Amino acid sequence: MRVLFIPIEFQSNINPSINHVEFQGQPLWRHTLSRFSGFKLFVDTDSPQLIESIQHDANLSHVIPYLRDPDLIDPHTSVDNLISYFLDYSRIRHEPVGQIHVTFPFLQSTTVEKGFDFLKMNSPYDAVIGANRVRARFWREEAFGYVPVNHHPLKLQRTHRMVPYMEENSTFYLFNAEVFRKTKTRSGVNPHFMEVGFPENLDYHVLERMDTLISELNNSPNQDI
Repeated sequence: MRVLFIPIEFQSNINPSINHVEFQGQPLWRHTLSRFSGFKLFVDTDSPQLIESIQHDANLSHVIPYLRDPDLIDPHTSVDNLISYFLDYSRIRHEPVGQIHVTFPFLQSTTVEKGFDFLKMNSPYDAVIGANRVRARFWREEAFGYVPVNHHPLKLQRTHRMVPYMEENSTFYLFNAEVFRKTKTRSGVNPHFMEVGFPENLDYHVLERMDTLISELNNSPNQDI
């Protein structure tokens, strides 16, 4: 069974209510854990109440929750530090593992499976990262102004023909535990970026803002956007 790690904060989260919001009739955290029943899920949390809820839920028997190290309870703690603790706790040494987030309610378990399959079959890559494929003209701000990053302003190329840039979208990070112990980063040394598109790449924070906007428009139908 493939292994996933997922941090779920309640006290240390900058927005602690996000994991409690109701989505399709259940808390967002339970919705996410239930969708990955085919995986062995380790949950790092700062909430004893969450651990108790998981342990008493027959539908979450694939989930192993544990209490976060007190030294790591800080909203600015790097996720790489959480992963290091998780690998020590789980005693995983050489197997591929992955990290996902609660806040992507449309991410499919089959998509993550495809990422694991790619990681297993393509030895040059030591990590697989969920990403958006972006074809656009980028500019970089410098002290003297803006400079083009990936195009020549005097030789405009059609956008759909431009070389794509891959933007991490945080849907998932898959990596080999042994490589992580050496590099201390979930991106590995030679990562592959796997496109994860709409709606799987929708973060709940975006959905929340959309709901607010729709509510405001419904309450003020003549309001300009």
